[in-house]
Amino acid sequence: MIRNYNEQYTSNWWARTEKTLPTGSYLLSIILYSDASTTDSLGKNTLHPIFVTLGNIITWRKNKPDVKQLLAYLPIIKAKDDTQKISKEHKNIVRRTFHKSLKFLLSPLYDDNGIELELNNSIFWCFSRISMIISDWPEVCTFALTYKSTKSNYPCHFCLVSKEDLLNINLNSNQIEPRSHNNMKLYYKNNTGKNTNNNRNYNEQYTSNWWARTEKTLPTGSYLLSIILYSDASTTDSLGKNTLHPIFVTLGNIITWRKNKPDVKQLLAYLPIIKAKDDTQKISKEHKNIVRRTFHKSLKFLLSPLYDDNGIELELNNSIFWCFSRISMIISDWPEVCTFALTYKSTKSNYPCHFCLVSKEDLLNINLNSNQIEPRSHNNMKLYYKNNTGKNVSIENVQNFFWSVPNINIYAATVPDKMHHLDLDLFQHQLNFTKILINKQCGKSVIDEMNRRITKILRYKDLKSFPNGFLHLTLLTASEYRSLMKIMIFIVDELYEDSGSPNFIKNNKITEVYLKWNKMYLLSRKENYEESDVTLLQESINEWTRDEWAKLFIELFKEHSKSELQFPKLHSWVFHICSSIREFGVINWYTTETYESLHKDYVKKPYKLTNKKEIEKQIMKIIRHKAIITESFSKEIPKTPIALKYLKKLYEFCIQNAEIYIQTRMNDPDLKKEMKLGFEKFLECLDVYLEIYYQNLSEHEKIDMIFHIYGGVTLKFGSIMRATNKFHKKPIFSNIAVADEIFEYTSDNGVCFAQILLITEIIMNYEEPMHLALVQWYDFTSSHYMTHFYCSPTISACSVSPPVVSPFSSPERCRPSRRRLSRQPSWECCRRLSRRPSGKC
Repeated sequence: MIRNYNEQYTSNWWARTEKTLPTGSYLLSIILYSDASTTDSLGKNTLHPIFVTLGNIITWRKNKPDVKQLLAYLPIIKAKDDTQKISKEHKNIVRRTFHKSLKFLLSPLYDDNGIELELNNSIFWCFSRISMIISDWPEVCTFALTYKSTKSNYPCHFCLVSKEDLLNINLNSNQIEPRSHNNMKLYYKNNTGKNTNNNRNYNEQYTSNWWARTEKTLPTGSYLLSIILYSDASTTDSLGKNTLHPIFVTLGNIITWRKNKPDVKQLLAYLPIIKAKDDTQKISKEHKNIVRRTFHKSLKFLLSPLYDDNGIELELNNSIFWCFSRISMIISDWPEVCTFALTYKSTKSNYPCHFCLVSKEDLLNINLNSNQIEPRSHNNMKLYYKNNTGKNVSIENVQNFFWSVPNINIYAATVPDKMHHLDLDLFQHQLNFTKILINKQCGKSVIDEMNRRITKILRYKDLKSFPNGFLHLTLLTASEYRSLMKIMIFIVDELYEDSGSPNFIKNNKITEVYLKWNKMYLLSRKENYEESDVTLLQESINEWTRDEWAKLFIELFKEHSKSELQFPKLHSWVFHICSSIREFGVINWYTTETYESLHKDYVKKPYKLTNKKEIEKQIMKIIRHKAIITESFSKEIPKTPIALKYLKKLYEFCIQNAEIYIQTRMNDPDLKKEMKLGFEKFLECLDVYLEIYYQNLSEHEKIDMIFHIYGGVTLKFGSIMRATNKFHKKPIFSNIAVADEIFEYTSDNGVCFAQILLITEIIMNYEEPMHLALVQWYDFTSSHYMTHFYCSPTISACSVSPPVVSPFSSPERCRPSRRRLSRQPSWECCRRLSRRPSGKC
């Protein structure tokens, strides 16, 4: 189809904008023209008219002077003299006045209810939208607020092309980043509009701002060695009587996927723990200060050798590299972070955020701009400490070791830990407040319905199941919370009917907050951020005008929180996560999750092997011995899953008594309908299958056949296919996709879908065993559908085609659940179902 562009109504802008208008309304396209003009030949007096016309008018008529209307004369701010005229302050006043005047003139156009326009004795419901502005380049720059100078770094108001590339006509679209409201607003908010950087990516730490700044401070020819620390006290036994405080170290130079493995983290030391004589001493100010001073003196003892003035020589791949070590960041949960930063741990302190000096009253204010948030720095905190006024900004009266460490701001380097911020904190609060809100509005019956829905979700690989519900559980792991994130939107969707009572929270609002949470969470897991992606993440967290997650979260749950949602982690996530991405790279790797698992290997397990005397010395010896043994042995070769490895055998019978045996089994009241159907069609389908594969069936009439019916089988690449009445107390009959199946079956892009009824191995004399699955085909082309059952809500969430060939242990990878079983069941060879999946759902 050939696309024509002529009048404005044929343009892309028109098509996009019309879609945003209410049904039955019309678009009124506003075109502006503005240019200052002298009133006399001497140029002493100037007026600044702005004209308006309509894009709805056809071109030949629109070009006539009488269809342009004077809208107003914009104010002109005159300077007292030439010095003031070129001053930055005066220029900013002129720009602000220009845009405030435009706001005053044009805001009435954007009436939420539109306007009624009478034309040819008919009334049209219209919505005005500014489509374009026609002006010369200097005036355009006034509208766009870009630099007018052609010598500026990025002189084009359309895109972020550098002045060096202005003459390069070979640039492709990937090399030209268009200016947009989103990316320009971000530079404005971060006060970096002056040095707009195009095509900036943030992924590994070496792409971060911290890395770029720190490298500039190193001698020419040297390399930066980024040190990352993790520290957290851990109990050694279940009673919690004994505690050890390990500190771990890893390198930011290691790529992310490798850095997240446990073996690249090394135990640096066990920090000393100062015990109090009794509870009175434990809460005393003197004892707490001793603990803090000891902690920072221990860090100084451990870390000072890293800062050798001459650097270190590092051997790598038979080459020597001259490196300088620098601590880049510290990964910990909030209480431990406060120990490093020496800020107050209490969330009720006057300034509870360790990143900035935001007061506790403003913790919930998500409309703060950058000018209202003063970041903590070594300089301003040292000043408060020296003046003995640290209490005024919620810092402890102890000198911080990191104040003397180069290339680190300890208050920014203690980055938000995604696992503790999101999985274990904000999402946990969201779940709890949802339960409280629904219970208050709708009663316990709806809470029970939530639990019932979650118990009906079938088992699926890597998805934690909750067969007894989850609302009664108080302690969940981060992995379990992540599983709940995947399904909660379907649990709460259409959960209850809306009421007309005042202040009633509609069900779609609850669904929306989980939808926006998932959008935000997925964006936070990206492995590569362009500047626009960072902007998108910030907007998904807190774009007030679009009701994004933070606003909805506060709107729905504020009244159900005792502290009215004054959570430092909420403030930290809203205002500091994006700056942390720019400063240190993607947040996928600054999470404590892999470190938490190290407590088992470096604290709990070695502790059990000690005699409880001189514990730290014994544990260090145990760890050292283990490291020597591990190093001396070759790495274990990963095992490849064995294909066609059967699970539990359910039934066994031979061909001679097959009919009697099958009839007996079909009379079993505990047998599920899928397995009953399988037994009912067993012999019939077997005859058809053997007829297909053996032209002369009479040759096999005397061959004895023994049938083994199994509850499951491991296919190639480790996938498991199941067909059993009881799997974790529930029946499960796997859904599968089969590629290039019987040609007359109407498939979906060459893929057919079926449900397993029986998994069978047939043993015959003089023949190789036959590995077969009796399947019932799904007919996705039928116009007759079953009612969509909501007992398995995750089914309806899948809109992506299944892998070409893949067995499934739950219906998530199948098509949506409005389907019906069709065609006769048929036997399929298990080996045909064992081809590796070509994609993921």
